Amino acid sequence: MILRNTARCLRGASRILFFCIIHAIYAAAAQPHPVQSDSVVVRDLRFTHLNTNDGLSQSYVVAILQDRRGFMWFATRDGLNRYDGNSFVVYKNNPNDFGSLSSNFLQDLMQDDHGYLWIATNTGVNKFDPETERCTRYLHDPGNPNSLGGASVKSIAQDSRGSFWFGTEDSGLDKLDPRTGRFTHYRNDGDGQFVGRISQVIEDAHRDIWFVGERGLFHLNQQTGQITRPSAARNGLSADSVYEDEMGSFWMLVDSPVVGLAKYDPKAERLSTFPLGARHVGVMASTSSGGSLNGTLRADGQNGLWVPSSRGLYYFDRPTERFTYRFQHNESNPDSLDSDAVFCAYRDWGGVLWVGTENGGLNILNFRQQQFNLYKHRFSDSNSLSPGRVKAIYQNPDGIVWVGLFPRALDRLDRKTGKITHYLPARGDEKGFGEGTNVNCIYKDTAGYLWLGGGGSGLVRFDQRTGRFKHYRHNPDDPNSLISDNVYTIFGDRSGQMWVGQEGGFSRFDSAKDGFTNYRPVPDHPASLENTVWVIDQDRSGTLWLGTWGGTLVRFDDKAKTFMNYTPGPYDPQKLSGGGVNTIHEDRTGTLWIGAMDGLYRYQRQSGLFTRYTESQGLPSSTTRCILEDEAGRLWLSTQKGISRFDPQKETFRNYDVSDGLQSNEFSTGCYHGLNGEMFFGGTNGFNAFFPENTHDNPYVPPVVITSFRIFNKPAPIGTESVLKKAIPYVDSLTLPYRDNVFSLEFAALSYANSQKNHYRYMLENFESVWNDVGSRQRMATYTNLDPGKYVFRVQGSNSDGVWNEEGASLTIVITPPWWNTRWFRAVSTAVFLGLLWAAYQLRVRQLHHEFAVTLEARVAERMRIARDLHDTLLQSFQALLPRLQAAIYKLPEGAADARKTLEETVDQASEAITEGRDAVQGLRMSTVEKNDLALAIRTVGEELASVETQSTPKFEVIVEGTSRNLHPIVRDEVYRLAVEALRNAFRHAEAQTLEVEIRYDERYFRLRVRDDGKGIGPEVLRGDGREGHYGLHGMKERAKLVGGKLATWSEVNNGTEIELIIPASRAYGKSTRRFSATDIDVKGNDRA
Repeated sequence: MILRNTARCLRGASRILFFCIIHAIYAAAAQPHPVQSDSVVVRDLRFTHLNTNDGLSQSYVVAILQDRRGFMWFATRDGLNRYDGNSFVVYKNNPNDFGSLSSNFLQDLMQDDHGYLWIATNTGVNKFDPETERCTRYLHDPGNPNSLGGASVKSIAQDSRGSFWFGTEDSGLDKLDPRTGRFTHYRNDGDGQFVGRISQVIEDAHRDIWFVGERGLFHLNQQTGQITRPSAARNGLSADSVYEDEMGSFWMLVDSPVVGLAKYDPKAERLSTFPLGARHVGVMASTSSGGSLNGTLRADGQNGLWVPSSRGLYYFDRPTERFTYRFQHNESNPDSLDSDAVFCAYRDWGGVLWVGTENGGLNILNFRQQQFNLYKHRFSDSNSLSPGRVKAIYQNPDGIVWVGLFPRALDRLDRKTGKITHYLPARGDEKGFGEGTNVNCIYKDTAGYLWLGGGGSGLVRFDQRTGRFKHYRHNPDDPNSLISDNVYTIFGDRSGQMWVGQEGGFSRFDSAKDGFTNYRPVPDHPASLENTVWVIDQDRSGTLWLGTWGGTLVRFDDKAKTFMNYTPGPYDPQKLSGGGVNTIHEDRTGTLWIGAMDGLYRYQRQSGLFTRYTESQGLPSSTTRCILEDEAGRLWLSTQKGISRFDPQKETFRNYDVSDGLQSNEFSTGCYHGLNGEMFFGGTNGFNAFFPENTHDNPYVPPVVITSFRIFNKPAPIGTESVLKKAIPYVDSLTLPYRDNVFSLEFAALSYANSQKNHYRYMLENFESVWNDVGSRQRMATYTNLDPGKYVFRVQGSNSDGVWNEEGASLTIVITPPWWNTRWFRAVSTAVFLGLLWAAYQLRVRQLHHEFAVTLEARVAERMRIARDLHDTLLQSFQALLPRLQAAIYKLPEGAADARKTLEETVDQASEAITEGRDAVQGLRMSTVEKNDLALAIRTVGEELASVETQSTPKFEVIVEGTSRNLHPIVRDEVYRLAVEALRNAFRHAEAQTLEVEIRYDERYFRLRVRDDGKGIGPEVLRGDGREGHYGLHGMKERAKLVGGKLATWSEVNNGTEIELIIPASRAYGKSTRRFSATDIDVKGNDRA
């Protein structure tokens, strides 16, 4: 099992192995080649190239990777590159930014299970977050044994357990636990020898680790940590890449003991080698593609290996264990590899092969372009076509292809051997086809002769067996000679007769007389022939149809020798419009099709009318050069702007251009329907050959991403202070201030097969109701002066063959209004208004509070006066009566027991009444003490009451919750007195073992709770606010009401009592310098004054 997402490429003199299978190429090259090494066939496929001129940071590409989003990433010796099919984004080291790459000298690249990119450099490892575009560095620290073992890291891999493995230049193998950030180092094998430089690491199907390097192949048992080296792979083996196939064998790219491939079978303990050849100075590089590509290998069953080398990219067929073909740099072919020093290769999701070379950059092989085989002239390559426009093509039954070119060339192509023979212009005798001859048409007659028609040289008959030529030219003295030396077409009818279209008419060749019967125009005759015949064809009825330079279609009855002309009607849409007729074809249904300079015409035989198709109906160009029909009944049309496939039933066009692999967009009238249905079309840069049934549209649905966001045409940066908190491809929504309402969004469909033909459409919901279909040239949407609001930008994209991703990408955009039109401004305005109302209300409340305070002070003063009066008059008088009553008791005779008892009870009641009276008087007084701790005062009075009022010593506790705050002076005194009253009642009457006072300072309320576990109070007492003749509860309620609070009492017989006072914070809290203490109260009921 290959470790996930590895994308390594060539590193200096090291090698890597890249594995994949491309069925299209394999099928094209699967011919047996018994001679290996340098004799491996070179496949001439077309690469496109990307280099520093296109934005790549450097042409030294060492690793290639496609990430989860579909972006392509390239590691170079000068930075990291992200590519979207149109442009590059480059990431480099910034010495002043620790979040940048630690070095620009990159050596490996992979993506982990969480989407992070891991980058090996010559200074350590970098974990790159594509969302934030920031790096986390893992560097070697000599003082930290748990850090990376060495500075230069050659390879990175992740195993199925989530751990990361790093092969280093000179420090062995390192394992990183991402949870702890600690490294484990593996330096020596089981023999105690250093493992050396490590080039690649993989995990096998048994979850064991294997790695290769300068000392060969090693196995690491993760459970024991033991490193072993298979005995069969010990003898001088030096490897750079390793791959485990589905059978458990390991394939390695090696430079010792041979330069090439090695296969190790662990079951048989056998090593097999497959050399590339003696002329190789060393395999330069290669790569593995990543987990997805290896899966394709196993699934296809055509298992092959791409093997980079110093002499190009080789393909190795594993079933036959042979190198079957290779790609090579060709100085005369700009479409070949840009260098033979291949470093790495990678196949993306859409099937495109990416190849990195030394100092050449990227080579891109789109296999769908290879559907159209291309033959063209290459400068300084004598085995390529002659230069010029291909105007005529013919294929022999033996497969030999004859090509006529303008100017002056005839080529013979043997496609089996790849050899091209050139018949260059020569004197007009039997040894040459004539100086100044342009080959406009080629025809083979029933006798096996090739006939060549040219401009200015008449007809030439060529005997393929003898190589001799015979010339037929116009002779004004010979009526049986050609009408003109300018021959445009040669046609053989069903009877074997040969017809020749020329300037000035057309001719029929009479082989018996070795001369011609000529048909010339008759001046001023309406049924006469037009001057120049460009094309001749025959329908199923045997009628000949002629197309002329002037745009007239002519029907010729050979038996009657009559003509019928279909003359142009430029203003009649149901007639020919007057463009020269280039081609005529009758399809399998009997419909006649005419290709002209101004469109494609369908001729309706019954009505005699024409239906015209132009660019408006989908043709790439109205100039239709040639027509061929495939087995499915579709018409293939060559035009001035490519080839078009037309479906007559659906009336739809599928267009191909030079980006699809055509020789150019401009085609000539030369075409031919060859053996086995193969089609040939010629043009200005050679000719294409293809099988229509093998032309398939790309089914790949490309991911669509937003790649750039600009405000006023300036890229928006990424950062906490920016509208972009992370890279725009990873953003779902963003918010813009109203001043940034002019913005642009760039987007891409990540299909790299002919990406310049990907199509797009977009819309901004809440602003637009229909899609903007912008085709393939516009990849940016700009919006200006949008109103504040919420919008959703949506974009859809297709691949180059029109397969759409209709889900596309979307971005929610919120434009905030200006401050004077925001909700918060309206809210603030409302708040200010309400604040003014609140201030007025508070002013009124303060006035009421002041009035309340004045009233309360007056009431308190009145109570003080009453207390003084009661103390100084009534209580003193009652106190004076008690001794007298006691004296009277002692004077009673012994027999007056009842009277004595009555008087004693009266004295007790009076004494108790005086005590309660003193308590009441004291309760009316204000405190005048010098302490400001309510809890301490209550604790003090409670302790005194406990010592005076009870025989036992109950547990007494005061609890304070919240932060202590100043109470309003009057409130504080009333709270204190209420607490004293509650405690006095509890100590005197409750017989409690535990008493607790809780003081709670809340933000909204002040609370006082007094609870005990005594005998409780009966419900009849609670309902009556106390015992008859006693006013404790009633007095406490009055105090609570006086300070604006509420008093609640809970009690149950034998289950204790709880009294709670709640006062709103606005009433309770206030500034005060008043002091009070328990010394204000005589706990015994005596007046301390």
